[in-house]
This record gives sequence, C-alpha cells and structure tokens, in this order.
Amino acid sequence: QAVDLGFGVMPPAAWRNSPLALTACAASMCLFLGAPQELLDMADFVAMSSYKTHTRDLVNFDVFSGEQAISNAFREHGMHSQTFDITARALHNDISKTTGFAHAVLGVLRVVPDGLVTLGPPCGSFVYINRATSGRSQQRPYGNEGLRYVELASLICSRALMLVVLATARGVYTCLEQPCSSTMKWFPDLVATGKLINKYLSNLWRDQFFWMATWEGQTPKPSRAWGTVLWLPKLFAKLTKLHRLKLRENAKKLKVTIRKKKADGSYSVSGGPGLKRTQVYPKQFGERIYQLHKILMDTKGMHLQAIVKSCFMKLKREKAKFARRPGAWKKANL
Repeated sequence: QAVDLGFGVMPPAAWRNSPLALTACAASMCLFLGAPQELLDMADFVAMSSYKTHTRDLVNFDVFSGEQAISNAFREHGMHSQTFDITARALHNDISKTTGFAHAVLGVLRVVPDGLVTLGPPCGSFVYINRATSGRSQQRPYGNEGLRYVELASLICSRALMLVVLATARGVYTCLEQPCSSTMKWFPDLVATGKLINKYLSNLWRDQFFWMATWEGQTPKPSRAWGTVLWLPKLFAKLTKLHRLKLRENAKKLKVTIRKKKADGSYSVSGGPGLKRTQVYPKQFGERIYQLHKILMDTKGMHLQAIVKSCFMKLKREKAKFARRPGAWKKANL
C-alpha cells in the first residue's frame, strides 16, 4: 500500500532506493554494533520522509557545533558542512526531543561515504568540577540519577553515541571530543560502542589524548578524542614546559576555575567566569581537523565504507549473530 505521512502519498518502495535509505549492509552493521531496533526504525522513517528533498551531500556533520570552528573550516575550503546545535535552532536541534533526534539522524544520513561526523557532547555533568554534585565516577558512570540535569546529560550522550553507530555502519568516520577529566570515558554506551567497533571492524576505534593549547587554545585544556578516523593520533603535539606555564598563568587570569579553602583545610574547586571560554574550539583546531580529513579522503586505499562492506560480507559468510546487550541504551529513552 502507499504511505501517507501528511505531506503527500508516495510509492511504498521508492524511498528504499534513495541514497538516504539504509542498505542491507548498513542496517545489519548497525545491529552488529549493538544499535537498538528503534534507531533503525527512526532512520527508515527519516529516509522515507526526506528522500525527495535531501541526498548524501555533506562532507561534515558537526554535532553540538557551538561556534562552528570545525564546520566553518570545511566551508571555507568549499566543502559542504551542516551544523547541529540547540543554541542555533532550538527544538529542531534539541537531540533530547524526538524532533531534534530525527534531524540529527537526517544529518548523519546525508553525509557522504568516508565523510566525517564530529561530536562534542555537553560535558557539564561529566567533568571533575561537577563530580561532587553529579556523582559520576568509574563505579557510578550514570551518577546521581535523581538529578534531572544528570539524567538529561546521560540521555544526550547515549543518543550521540547512537549517531556514532549509525555513521560507522554507513561508512562514515566519526570523532567525539571531551575534556580529559570527563567521566564519559566510563559511560557504558561509549565503552560498549568502542568494543563492538573493534570486534567487528578490524580494531578501528581509537582513543587519543591531546592538548587543545597546541591548536591555539587559550589554556592548556588537556583533551581526549575517540573515533574511527585514522588521523586521531595526529591531534597530539607536545607542549613545552615554558608554554605550559604561560598557559596556566593565562588560565588564572581568565579565572577558569576558582579554588576556595574550607574550614577543615581542604579546597573546593568550582567553575569560574572564564570556564565557558575554554569550551569554544579554537579556529586552528577546526582547520587541523579539516586538513587531516581532507588528506585521508584523498589518500588511495581501503577506506571505511569499503572496510564496512568487507567486514559485513565476512560476517554474513560466517552466519554471525547480532550483538545483544541487556540494559543497553537505557538512557537514550527512545
């Protein structure tokens, strides 16, 4: 039967042949990488709703883009990039809402094979400054689940990782960034996603420490990135001792953190007025990511889309079973 979604009637199978639709390979790899069926249903609905107006035309999809350092770098070099941030488009870019998540899924579906999805999920409840309140730790990665802002952050993080799975299954590279102190490294969905990508896609998942200061950051800002891009280790560059001292002095002037001595002699640390300024990516960081990914896309060889297809065929021959994780994605609340 024809399908009517309120914007006209279309043949039931027409959208299946569109570039946005999940192929058998992509859908199967989503399941191998632990994606819930609800994510595939959402991807199908979005493709069915948008196949007449959109195609795979993005080189970069920048999620939680903030001041758009990464997307601006791609655009300045003539590459098509789309941003996704609640501060820019409110409900349509609110990943915690169904409408916003559908737009995020559409953004991922639009990225060309071997393109790049960059993500910088809000780190507020994950960083060490907030641990006393959020309660997050290695033993309690979900933290104080009774606090709404902690639960909301977990929901956002879980849905962001679903985008990572979807992009990977579509043959699209991913890079997710956090401050080094972020407890997101212990978040169950992040840990499981990395393990499953390594299990089924030839150990592609990478975890890299780097200094944001090496890309013209105003403070040292030790950072961490996870993803499937081969160039991730190239984000790291050494900071000289002198450079580090100068940056620390600058951080004090900016009042990034405020230390207060308690009556018992211990100190409490809280965010200062300059903390938000450190969350903005330097322009040079965006430029570096563009340059590295441009080199990757221009390099001959077996790229992610080909790797995904090859691994899928191998799993199909072996009649491998999809991964099942009890309690997985429970924070995504789909």
